[in-house]
Amino acid sequence: MTIGTDHKGEVGRNPYSLLLLVLAGLVVLGTMAAFLSPRENDIPSELRGVWKTAEATHSDRFLELSLVSVSFGTGNGTVSTGFIRKVDIIPKGPRMLYTITYRDEVGEQELSFLYDPGDATLRLKNQDRTVWRKSHDS
Repeated sequence: MTIGTDHKGEVGRNPYSLLLLVLAGLVVLGTMAAFLSPRENDIPSELRGVWKTAEATHSDRFLELSLVSVSFGTGNGTVSTGFIRKVDIIPKGPRMLYTITYRDEVGEQELSFLYDPGDATLRLKNQDRTVWRKSHDS
C-alpha cells in the first residue's frame, strides 16, 4: 500500500471538496447574474434615443438619453452632455417618474421627467406642459 492512497489504490477525497465545488459554482452564477442584470443606472431601452418636441419655442432643442449619458441640444448647434450616475424610478399612476442624476462640467445635476408608456411621451418635471416624443431618426 502506498502512502496517500486508500486500500483500493485511489487517492483519498477531502470531505470539503464538494463544498468548495458548490461554493465556486455559486460564485460563478452570482457573478454572471450581476453582469447580466440591469444596474441601478441603466436607462430602459424604450427611453434611449433622441427626444424632440413640436413646440416652436423648442424647435432647435433635443434631449438624448443613452445607456451612459444624457445630452441636451440647447439651440444654435450647442450640446451639453453629462454622464449618468444613478437612475431613480417611481410609479405615478400609469406614468413613471424618472430622476436621473448625472455629472457634467458644472458638477452633479438632476433631470426629472414623467414618462407615459401608454402614448410613449415624456414631460420634463419643470416643463410639464411640453410633450416630448422619441424621434424616429434616432
